[in-house]
Amino acid sequence: MTAFFLTTSFYFFVKFLKTKNIIHYSLFIIIFLLSLFGYHSTRIWIGFFLIWIIYFIYRKKFNLKYLLLFLTIIFIFSITDILYKPTRISNLLFFNNEGFVSKTKELQNEAKNRYLYNEFIVGIKEIINQYLVYISPQFLIIEGDKNYRFGFPGVSPITLIEYIFLFIGFYFLFKNKEKWRYFITTAFFFAPLSGSLTWAGQSITRTIFIFIPLLIISSYGFFNFIKKRNTILPLILTTFYLILLFYSWEFYLYHYPKRAIVIRSWQAGYKELVNYIKENYNKFNKFYITKKNGQPYIFLLFYLKYPPEKYQKIAQLTPPDQYGFGQVKEFDKFYFDTWPVKEKNNYVIIGFPDDFDLKTEKNLKEIKIGTETIFLIKEVK
Repeated sequence: MTAFFLTTSFYFFVKFLKTKNIIHYSLFIIIFLLSLFGYHSTRIWIGFFLIWIIYFIYRKKFNLKYLLLFLTIIFIFSITDILYKPTRISNLLFFNNEGFVSKTKELQNEAKNRYLYNEFIVGIKEIINQYLVYISPQFLIIEGDKNYRFGFPGVSPITLIEYIFLFIGFYFLFKNKEKWRYFITTAFFFAPLSGSLTWAGQSITRTIFIFIPLLIISSYGFFNFIKKRNTILPLILTTFYLILLFYSWEFYLYHYPKRAIVIRSWQAGYKELVNYIKENYNKFNKFYITKKNGQPYIFLLFYLKYPPEKYQKIAQLTPPDQYGFGQVKEFDKFYFDTWPVKEKNNYVIIGFPDDFDLKTEKNLKEIKIGTETIFLIKEVK
């Protein structure tokens, strides 16, 4: 959704620059406002468009009222932040991460030099390192997203062919002095910034817009490279590209969904677990469920079709965790990540296989997805 709205925003912004039509600018404003509500990473594009709008005003391409219109949408969007005070972004910024703070202090203690090793200097270095990762072949061709929900080594975001022609595309953009070369180049190099500022590892979801200018530039490079050449070379390149694409899709469709770590990352098994709970709800007083892999209360509420009006009276969120999310410790008969201390009988413990000593625990029930055991269930009657 973010990629779609951002791409459409770019389209109408460029259309406006060509036509000076207020309708095109209005569509740009409206669609960009929608994109801001799509995902947190879109916020950084405020800076991108602000820079270009100021630049075009300076070049007298259009007047100040368009800047005021753009600032108006920023104000409208900011109202939601003022009202709801989101913590997600501040929690993901690596400056606020305990690991980053500890690393900085360790460097200071080792070198006894706060001028070389302070949060600003170390932070800039981290941003540069993260940024370079996002435009590297390791990220774009080999590894992709570090979160196994969204990627896996072997599922290539792009192929080697597209990566090579990215550089060829840049060459032809400037050789041919294309009118929009600076605009699309800055869009490409701006895209990784949203991912570079977080501590949560390589993320396609935060930098997904990078693929829009990347594929445009790569395609432009391919077109100019094969132009006026014989048909054999384009045929060879296309064949090689299709082979690489085939193996990436083959791995994605037939191997990726079967990997145990992927199944767990997708938080699979909760539907099957709730079926067990429904069958045994009246047999036990309490269900203790691990929250090691996400927020289990969400899945229970959904699959149990738990009445919202009933849940909202008892819902209590904890303060935001390191990811910026509040947790629910308990509701109804369900207790999350709280193992029984005083309970003697008539309860259930639901955890992952590594939560139990499989040498001593007997008669554990299993929740499986395919051949993979997701949950083990211990009934104490």
